[in-house]
Amino acid sequence: MDTFRVKMISKYAGFEAGQIYWIDSWLASSLVNKGYASLATAISDSDSFTRLANTTAYAAGDEMNAFSVQVKQKETLTLSGGEGTATITGTGGLTRLVTFNTTLTQTATDFAAAFVADYLAQGITLTSSGNTLIFEAAVAGVPFDVPVITNATSDLAGTVAHTTANVTAVKQKETITLTGTSGTANITLAGGLTKVATFATDLSTTASNFVTAFAAAYLAVGIVLTSSTVTLIFEANVAGTPFTAPAITNLTTNLAGSVVHTTANRIAVKQKEIITVTGTAGEATIAAAGGLTRVLTFDANLTTTNSDFVTANAAAYLAQGIVLTSSLATLIFEANVAGTGFTAPTITNIGNVAGTVVHTTANVTFSTLTLNLNASKIIRVLISTTNLAFSAEAIRLWFYSSMPTHSGDNIALANPVTLGDNALYVDLTFSTAIAGDTDVYAQATVDLGIVDSPIYVLVQALEAMTPVSEGVFTIELTAN
Repeated sequence: MDTFRVKMISKYAGFEAGQIYWIDSWLASSLVNKGYASLATAISDSDSFTRLANTTAYAAGDEMNAFSVQVKQKETLTLSGGEGTATITGTGGLTRLVTFNTTLTQTATDFAAAFVADYLAQGITLTSSGNTLIFEAAVAGVPFDVPVITNATSDLAGTVAHTTANVTAVKQKETITLTGTSGTANITLAGGLTKVATFATDLSTTASNFVTAFAAAYLAVGIVLTSSTVTLIFEANVAGTPFTAPAITNLTTNLAGSVVHTTANRIAVKQKEIITVTGTAGEATIAAAGGLTRVLTFDANLTTTNSDFVTANAAAYLAQGIVLTSSLATLIFEANVAGTGFTAPTITNIGNVAGTVVHTTANVTFSTLTLNLNASKIIRVLISTTNLAFSAEAIRLWFYSSMPTHSGDNIALANPVTLGDNALYVDLTFSTAIAGDTDVYAQATVDLGIVDSPIYVLVQALEAMTPVSEGVFTIELTAN
């Protein structure tokens, strides 16, 4: 890491030409003893920072003195969307799935609860606030990759097969229309009974008398017996329960009749609908059946996916009269009661959970050289470095009486004169290195009026140059 050190002294007669002196307690005592009491009380200050450890080349105009102060990196991820899943990658080298649950706040809470230990093992503290996930370094200065959120690939879908249509039961109905003017006739077969119809007055009375005499006997075998004018009506008491159609045979004179199979018996059938699920990831919405809407989430394979869905939702469907089961890649919806129909289910692929990442706190923040001179002006500036790659390169030192706004190391220093109050600068060019040199330097005699304290300094590259890792830079200021 490149280290900047700053030295400031007042300049008085009696010093060796071009020599820079540190003011410390020993020197102060020495100067007092030698009669330089005013010099011994001169105000000096120093400030040192550790530069980021990199060798990224500077471009002309880039800021050079973005010194690092370790803080805890913080990244926030604000979730958006209303359904589906998304993949969060990058941070801690982990890949984790966030699944929408009721609200975005609940979704964020679920994710933090599920994976806090995983991220902590990678040196990252995971929390949530509202619909925002917060990733923060557990240790200041230890960086981590910024999280990336991607709406999860979702191809989970399926096809619906109307396997068995709902069929309602129908009551069988048979009729005998009587004919003749007198006599008797046998009515047989229906319900296994044989009963005699006897003519009385007219055919309507004959039919009515037959019902009065035998309705109870037929009901006992599951047949409701009624009449309408000259017609006897035999109808199943329970829909779907068949019986043998009646027959009529004349016994005496001419009483007879004709049989009509009015309504055939029909047995109720349980409606069955089957969804064959397809896909390898994501979620799908299953709707309509029973008036319910439920989410199917892929889990490992289609068999497990369907089994999970049944476990989670079977009771809800049963409450709507539908028995839900699964078999491998298929979900089976069947009426609980034969003849009770329901709306066929639909399946629709879904997925729009996403989010935006905000780099809330970088792994390092940047400080500015801060000097407390309490002097009227700077009269000499010297900068030296052990990085010989700076040989003959040009730089600019900016001085401000207020903390300047700046972007950071290797970033163009735009409009530096507007970054702080009372901006002043001096341009310097490093010496040309020759054989045996261990450093290069640049110096200038200046007259920079600085009356405020502290003074803030920014360093700007005026030419492209490449720093050496751990190269030492020293800035020395002389003021009076």
